[in-house]
Amino acid sequence: DIPWHISAFHPDYKFLTHKATIRDILRKARDIAKSYGLNYVYLGNLSQNSDSDTECPNCKRIIVWRKQFQIQNNYIKDGKCKFCSAEVSGVF
Repeated sequence: DIPWHISAFHPDYKFLTHKATIRDILRKARDIAKSYGLNYVYLGNLSQNSDSDTECPNCKRIIVWRKQFQIQNNYIKDGKCKFCSAEVSGVF
């Protein structure tokens, strides 16, 4: 139940000749991680990133909605999903 934040590389400073990470590759890594049982995998360092949200491992609804680098809404109350009441690991 540990979170895994997969962060995209983007060219900057002395690495301007390197290409940015392709979103599909990050999504594939997330999907593989989830297939191995990781419940809280999300992507980061991507512009307009809907893949950075955290979903409930039980009902699959978004329980932490992020926009850019900030949390917009948190649907966890007392350590449980607001929608299905499943336990959510972590401190939110």
